[in-house]
Amino acid sequence: MNLHGTGLGDQGLPIQQMAHVAPGMWLRARDTLHRICDMAEEEGVTFTLENLNLREHPGCPFNSTVDVLSLVAAVDRPQLRINLDLYHTQIGEGDVIRHAKACQPWIGEVQVADNPGRCEPGTGEMNWPMIARALADMGYDGPVGMEAFAKDKPEDALEAFRAAFTL
Repeated sequence: MNLHGTGLGDQGLPIQQMAHVAPGMWLRARDTLHRICDMAEEEGVTFTLENLNLREHPGCPFNSTVDVLSLVAAVDRPQLRINLDLYHTQIGEGDVIRHAKACQPWIGEVQVADNPGRCEPGTGEMNWPMIARALADMGYDGPVGMEAFAKDKPEDALEAFRAAFTL
């Protein structure tokens, strides 16, 4: 189950936009995530907290890869992992392999879409075969999901995704 730093309304935009995140919000977020982990433990599920870029999700607190890593590492429970969205990392911070390595112990899922355009691998600037190799080399063997639009035919988009992540 995937969490975001805030509720999302129409078109995936944050419901409550924040100018900045106050120190008390970090503590409340950590405490809330602990309560979510308690529920997840009872139900035998895992939640992931996703990073979102501010260009497309303005005002979303705890949005950057670094913020999400800080929160998940502070909670440090197996019921909470990172949904590392590399599309958002690329837009917001770049250097996706370095961020993936830093997040590796807490990654529950990796999401991919190329940038620009949020389409399948191979339609933008990102070197997906290199990223896939780096994920494998760091020992990541969890799910990789494509959260993207098909540039043309959906079947071609799926094939491009498979090709990028077949080592």
